[in-house]
Amino acid sequence: MNGAGSRRKGATFERLIRQWFDDSDELHVDQRQHIGTDEADIEVVGYPTSHNGSEWEMRLVVECKNHRSIDLPGWWRQAVDQAKRRGTGWPVLVVKRRGKTDPGDQWVVMSLDTFTELIEELTQ
Repeated sequence: MNGAGSRRKGATFERLIRQWFDDSDELHVDQRQHIGTDEADIEVVGYPTSHNGSEWEMRLVVECKNHRSIDLPGWWRQAVDQAKRRGTGWPVLVVKRRGKTDPGDQWVVMSLDTFTELIEELTQ
C-alpha cells in the first residue's frame, strides 16, 4: 500500500477507536487530540464522579496502529514519547486485529510496569 493509502487506513482506524471511546459513558476524547503531525494520537479522559469518596480524572494517551506487520517495541516507544510530550496520561497502544472490525475486539498493549502503575493509581 502506498503512503497515502496507508495514512488513510490509519486515519480510518483512529476514527473508529475515537468513536468507541466517545460512545462510552465515562470516557471521552479530549478535543486537543493531536501532537505535532502525528495523527494517530488520541487523548482519552475518564471523569467518574467519585472513587473512594474523592473526585478523580484519568487520562490515557492512545496510539492507534493498523499495519500488516507488527512493531510493538517501536510503537510502544512512540506511545510513551507521546505521553511524555503531553505531560500527562498513561501511554496505551491500540493495535488493529486482522479480521476484526468491532473496535472492542482490537488489541490493547502496554508494559507491565505501566499497567501496574495504572492499577495502583486507580485503587488508591
